[in-house]
Amino acid sequence: MRIRGFIVTIFAVVLIFAPQFVNSSSAASNKYSAQPISPTAGQVLYLGQKVRVEWKSVLPPINLAGCEAEVGCR
Repeated sequence: MRIRGFIVTIFAVVLIFAPQFVNSSSAASNKYSAQPISPTAGQVLYLGQKVRVEWKSVLPPINLAGCEAEVGCR
């Protein structure tokens, strides 16, 4: 019984730590970047203050031809 519990524990630990070694993110290919414009780093914000959050982004080229298709019904 101890061996079964040990194997299950090792299997669980492997499943927990394995996803961080898999690079499946498309953002990791340096085709996407986002940089905050406002609020700036270190800017002090106060309770109740209205702040507009803005950023500058660089997006990869995407074919948008198939994003929206109208279907005609007769």
